[in-house]
Amino acid sequence: MRKHNCINISRFIFFILNLTFLTNANAQYTTTSSASNKVRQIKQELDAPVEVTYEDGRVAQVVRRESVDQFRVPIKLTENSCQGVVGIKCQLIIPFVRQQYAAVWKHHPTRQGQALEYSFNKDVTYGQQLAITRSQNELYETLLKRVDVDGKERDKAQQALSNKFLGTIECEKDLTSALPSQRDILFWDENYENGNSELSMIEGPHFGARVNLIYRRFQNMSYVSQGNSIHLNRFKKSFGTAGDSYPIGLSYMVQMFFRSPNLEDPTDEICKLKWDINFSVYFTQISALAIYGDSKPFTPAGFKPFKYSYENPNPHAQGIFRKEQWEQEGMH
Repeated sequence: MRKHNCINISRFIFFILNLTFLTNANAQYTTTSSASNKVRQIKQELDAPVEVTYEDGRVAQVVRRESVDQFRVPIKLTENSCQGVVGIKCQLIIPFVRQQYAAVWKHHPTRQGQALEYSFNKDVTYGQQLAITRSQNELYETLLKRVDVDGKERDKAQQALSNKFLGTIECEKDLTSALPSQRDILFWDENYENGNSELSMIEGPHFGARVNLIYRRFQNMSYVSQGNSIHLNRFKKSFGTAGDSYPIGLSYMVQMFFRSPNLEDPTDEICKLKWDINFSVYFTQISALAIYGDSKPFTPAGFKPFKYSYENPNPHAQGIFRKEQWEQEGMH
């Protein structure tokens, strides 16, 4: 009963994770169920390998590989009521752990030991990818501690583990003259418009674009300034939909508010830095992670049998356990 309650609460909190770009990313692969791919059972026993048993007796085993990576996004300081300095070009760097899921046939009349792939495109193997950032603090730490694919990957994980920052802004020149003396970001605000495909289908194209405004606010985020860089500490509070579910900075712009003198309005106790973000670059990186499958030949190196756990209640992470994901037309 407790597990079901947890699932329901998580679904409510993270429903926005079914973003349009996640849906569109794998639209090239039909989700139409195939009569020959009916699933009898998906084995979900704690600490036991996850296996998918089909009605015809075939059994697929889920495997997973974890590695360390980062998002790198161009940003530019375009407004500054704290010090007046603008025009500085930077990179927003957000570290994450990449989880890659695939499956191999454990029992199959002709393809035992091979990866599941699509009959209409044998260059694409079945799979799913997730990005876990420090926003999901405990899970991120847990993953870094167990990454042990090889020496190089392990070294990257150790470096990431020692780096306690949520992210970094690296700029082309020293930022000291652009920043207020206050080192606590009172509020970090971000927003963008996300297409609402369901509303568009209901109301049709004649009523214009149908979008959801995605808004997030993070409160009390301190930072450490080091010459050309700002290292961001984890926020104390978050507001808005899916605060911890996708990487910080996924926005058209970021506004940082400080309790510091405002050059433009001396009566205002708050000043602001506004950063324009190259959203298309970020979007491309995030949506590439959401694409089901891989266009490269499957190599088992680094993949291990995935043992069931409920460490990530995010619905996108739990999608691997939905039967329809394994019943797709053309998957064999």
